[in-house]
Amino acid sequence: MKQKPSNPFILTGYYSPEYFCDRNEEYAKLSEAIKNERNVTLFSLRRLGKTALIQHLFYFLEKDNNYITLYADILSTDSLQSLTQKVATAVVRKFGSIEKRGLSQKIQDFIRNIGAGIEFDPVSGNPSIKFTYADYHQSKLSLHTILEFLSNQKQTVVIALDEFQQITKYQDENPEAFIRSLVQEFPGIRFIFSGSHRNIMISLFTGHGQPFYRSTQIFELLPIHPDEYSRFIKYHFKKANKTIKQEAINQIFDWTNLQTYYVQLVCNRLYSSNENITMELVQDTFLKILEEEQAVFSNYRNLLTSVQWRVLVALSKDAPVSEPTSGAFLRKHNISSTSTMSTAIKALQEKELIIKIKGQYIIHDTLLMRWIQQSF
Repeated sequence: MKQKPSNPFILTGYYSPEYFCDRNEEYAKLSEAIKNERNVTLFSLRRLGKTALIQHLFYFLEKDNNYITLYADILSTDSLQSLTQKVATAVVRKFGSIEKRGLSQKIQDFIRNIGAGIEFDPVSGNPSIKFTYADYHQSKLSLHTILEFLSNQKQTVVIALDEFQQITKYQDENPEAFIRSLVQEFPGIRFIFSGSHRNIMISLFTGHGQPFYRSTQIFELLPIHPDEYSRFIKYHFKKANKTIKQEAINQIFDWTNLQTYYVQLVCNRLYSSNENITMELVQDTFLKILEEEQAVFSNYRNLLTSVQWRVLVALSKDAPVSEPTSGAFLRKHNISSTSTMSTAIKALQEKELIIKIKGQYIIHDTLLMRWIQQSF
């Protein structure tokens, strides 16, 4: 277990249940599904704590000697080969204990069988897998060998493939169908397919004709209930002999739209302050956070066309927006036509800057929205 954090409002990683807010119902559902041999699809907007929930689940599964857990974030992958490399590296780091003479014979055999070599990070010393081939067929054989290795373990292996929507960008021939065939071939392995692109994940797992159609139990992760989050925040402030009023907490929830990471970020900053938590300090913290993001967010303007940028600003200022193509909205924001608006919205959705939920368009990143609202 990691040592106790200096600040209880964790921004990266997972420490223990004490520093994880609520999600009792979600955890119970995920745990029940895994223990009853059902694979899971978990999706949410970004920054809602999806990865932390998986790590929370894994914390308790690892305490049960019947389970081995593996986590692979595949957002940076662009092919079946790079996905296989990610999974293989997770296997080596889980099973590859370093002995006096190097890696165990078991893991050396594993690396050789999948046709790979191994590298060690010069700073952390962590091992990682490196394939010398770039052949799609060989990648399929390697991934099959990896799952065969995992299926032969005495304990049940649970694999979480995070940002799973990334496979839709692969140029390989129908990777979804191949991965689905492996899931069927190794029914003893439990899979958690998680993602932050809501529409793509829904399409992958509920769309007719899709290889993964109705093959998993589907969970959508929503924001933490404000009452539970308030109790969590007050508990940790009180434990450190610090005080934060409900009025300030409500202000944080409103500004962050209850996006978990941003709630944690604001509370982390406030907790580190030796001052009394006043409404002025909360507002000042908001401004400082936005100032720090200035360089990043201002670059969005260079990455978008002038029309796309104007539409993003318009949607940010009036968010949430249900009828962006209405005459009133177009006139208010000086957008020339319905077709211009529709084309820009489609482009912004493809770039994952905006998302449509329950008939309303929202900005995917609340912090970006707040920066636009303040700056334009």
